[in-house]
Order: sequence, then C-alpha cells, then structure tokens
Amino acid sequence: MGLKKLSFVLILVATAAQAQFIGYVGLQTQTTRVLNASTTIGRTRVNANIGASFHVFTYCASPTVTSLLLYIEESPDGLDSHFTEISPTFGLPATAINTNPCAIIRVGGYYAVLAVHVATLTGGTLSVWYSATAGPADVFTPAVSSTGGASTVLCDRSGTLNALAPNTIYQLEPGNVNQSIYVCGGSLSFNGTVTAGEIQLVWGPGANCGGPGNFAIVYDVYVNPTPNQPFAINAAPNSFFRAPPSITTPANNLCLVVGAVGANTAITFNWAQF
Repeated sequence: MGLKKLSFVLILVATAAQAQFIGYVGLQTQTTRVLNASTTIGRTRVNANIGASFHVFTYCASPTVTSLLLYIEESPDGLDSHFTEISPTFGLPATAINTNPCAIIRVGGYYAVLAVHVATLTGGTLSVWYSATAGPADVFTPAVSSTGGASTVLCDRSGTLNALAPNTIYQLEPGNVNQSIYVCGGSLSFNGTVTAGEIQLVWGPGANCGGPGNFAIVYDVYVNPTPNQPFAINAAPNSFFRAPPSITTPANNLCLVVGAVGANTAITFNWAQF
C-alpha cells in the first residue's frame, strides 16, 4: 500500500515539472496575453516561463495609434528598483498586418521576472502577447532592420541624390515621432573641381532640419580640391549615425548640409528606420 502511494506522488511531481519545460526533450512553447487593448503607460510584469531561454513578445497597435514606444525589462527579484532594459526601444512598425501595425520583440536568456514597459502610447490601444521556448537562444542576436529585431543595426534601405547645389540644406529622409533613422554609411562625390568647404549630415525637425544653429550634427567632413573625390561616409565598426525620434511633433528628419564647395554634390547612403 505504501509503495502505491509513493508512485502516485512521484507522478504528480513529474507532471508539475513538465509544465515549466524542465524534463522536456523537445521544443515547447506557452503563450500568455500581457496586454489586451490597453491604454496603460508604464510597466506590466510577466512571469517568465521557468526553463525558457528564448522569449518572444508580439505586439499590435490599433490603427488609430499615432505614437508608440515600448521595450522589454527584467528583474531578478521583481522589485521595481531592480528592473533593467534588455531590448531596444520599439515603436510603430513600418508595415501593417490586416490594418493593424504589429511586430515582434525577441530576447534571449534566463530571467526570473520579465516586463513590458510602454513609454509612449497615444491615440489608440496596444495588445501584447508573450511566448517562450526551452530551445537555445541566439549566440549572436538577430540584426535590426526597418521591421524589427534586436541588437546590431542592419541597414536594409538605400538612396541616392545628385545635383545638390552648394550652400543648400537637403532632406535625405523624413522622420516620424516613433522611429529613429540609422545611417550605416555612404559616399559623396562631385561633378567638378571643388573648393575648400564643408559637408554635414544632420538631424532635426522641419524640411531643413531646423536650420543652422538648431540641427544636430552626426557627420562632418571638410572637402579639399585634392583629392577631389569620392569621400566615404563610414561609421565606426558596430556603430552608426542615428537621428533619434521626437517624443512630440514635428519629427526629426535626416538632412545633408552642402557648404560652399564650388560644385554640385551627389550622395549615396544606406540606412534603416525603426
């Protein structure tokens, strides 16, 4: 009789462990709704699945949302003072699914308490779902492109402008209040002999990025008649030029300031926006 009772207890313990992935030999996942059509600003806690090492947050904004910023946090003990950010800040996705802007945030690692922190939400509602698996996390986190991801920026967009006259400010890429513009690199060239002058890559609000004295400079090069061309716009390894989002309108745009260089300028550059 005693042996039968002991066997029954052991079965119960094994079943409870399996519910949190411990003891599984295959990949498993559980999905939990974190926010449902919420207008809440701030931190919403998520109890991390014990044994899970790969975490996915799917978020969808209602079509009326005009401004959105959110990120993922973790705390070893659940205390508010111990939460730290473990993902980049995400905003409104560049593309919409069924008219609703949706995207995913992926993080790897073992965490006791996770949380979704909504920093900005204007004009509508936000829904978030959490799922996790006991499978291995990425050794190298996935690149970031204009549609999401985490870690190193992957510049997946490119553009070329030419016949840019001296002493003029040109808008290269319009910004919005939810997304940053990241420039990985590019090149400058000229249609004739140049005189000594200056060319700047800047960000700021408005068509001319706020004008001299108001825009922020992220790249600055002095051109010289020798050598004439081209000039490379290169970010340092694992870095980039960034035009950050504005919390309020108008948005920060990316601009090129062509100084008195004595010839028309052409620029080819690649960037991501997210």
